[in-house]
Amino acid sequence: MRRLLAVLVVVFPPLVAAGETPFFDLTRYNDFPEFESYIRGVARMNPDIVHMRLIGFSREHRPLLGLKIGRPANHTKPAVWLDGGNHAREWPAFHVAVYFIEELIHNYGIDEKITSYINLLDIYVFPVLNPDGFIFSRTSRKSMIRQWRKNRAPTNCSGYTALAKNICCEGVDLNRNYDLGDNDITDTYVYTRLAC
Repeated sequence: MRRLLAVLVVVFPPLVAAGETPFFDLTRYNDFPEFESYIRGVARMNPDIVHMRLIGFSREHRPLLGLKIGRPANHTKPAVWLDGGNHAREWPAFHVAVYFIEELIHNYGIDEKITSYINLLDIYVFPVLNPDGFIFSRTSRKSMIRQWRKNRAPTNCSGYTALAKNICCEGVDLNRNYDLGDNDITDTYVYTRLAC
């Protein structure tokens, strides 16, 4: 029986074993270089299903790195986008994106649903879309800095709305500046400065 099992394993090896990822401590808040190293490591360790993507650079010239997770195909596959954070101060969100990557990679070839997702979809995961703001939010315990939500674009006083002129904006709230899904309701302090 052992000989038959050995022959079966040699003749019919598993298509793909569960992937590997570099160590990333999810019990603490990590800094940007750790995220960057992790992303590069996941791509390097899983070349059959993971490709690193650079979509540009931040205002302060940091790379905007993410992963494309999916089996190669000869056709266009539906895509899924997950980003860990537009807002600098929302540190847990960056780590949720890493946890999502961990679940996909470690369970590929083991969990039927995850294997199906990776085979049928292109899954793009970008843990840190606002590295400048994220790094800035970690420089001090003062609430004004620790609670920073925007990127680090320089102060601009040329904005205006129907209600005010010469609005000065320090930084840009990234998820308030997409072409789709704008909300003109300004029911909180955060959203009272529409041009920012």
